[in-house]
Amino acid sequence: MQNDGLKDALPSSVIETNTEEEPRINESNLKCFVCPDAAVLLLIELYREKQHEFNTGTKRHNVIWGDIAAQMKEADKKYAVTGLQCSTKFSGLRRTFKNIYEQNKKSGNSHSSWAFYSVMDSLIGEKAYIKPPAEASSEGPAPSILVKPSTSGSLSPLLFSEDLRSASKKRQVENILEKYIDDIKHERESIQKERDEERKKREKKEKQNMKKRRKSVKKCIMIIWKYKNHYLPSCRL
Repeated sequence: MQNDGLKDALPSSVIETNTEEEPRINESNLKCFVCPDAAVLLLIELYREKQHEFNTGTKRHNVIWGDIAAQMKEADKKYAVTGLQCSTKFSGLRRTFKNIYEQNKKSGNSHSSWAFYSVMDSLIGEKAYIKPPAEASSEGPAPSILVKPSTSGSLSPLLFSEDLRSASKKRQVENILEKYIDDIKHERESIQKERDEERKKREKKEKQNMKKRRKSVKKCIMIIWKYKNHYLPSCRL
């Protein structure tokens, strides 16, 4: 099975120490949720907002995923997904990132052509279960290990390089999110503009129909009035 192959490709420590629940994936769930890049970015950012709730355990994970699904549908009606589908999709994103991360660690590469690598790296790249044991702890990276002042009192080149990479990664994620937000904003404005134009057309058509009806009623009244004045007096005689 494909999932078993992915598990074999990852270190056992990665699989055993993952503290978050991952649902069982079946073909029906995957087929139901083939979403565009914008939807994937929205899913990732909604997970980022709910990450504290996942970690604290104040809510059941299926409830949190249900909240995320509701927020996705609220953002765009086209994203009519369930909590299970969101959970399944994010589990797939997590596995893809872990696989690329481990391959990059072995090969020495720091980049990937995967569209969501930078965003996922900013989200879970610093997690203890994905970093090497020498750099990880239950509290995250220890400052005493990474921060090594030089003899001149300035920060070491290693830390400076890490800061630059982190800042570049943050800017890239911010640019992606800004573009996504702008796209959503423009799309909503376009939809609202179309609705306003349709409403104006309906109102104009209703006014025209009302005007025609009034003319027709007025014409009928005039005919009746003429008939009454012309024929009724002669009938009385």
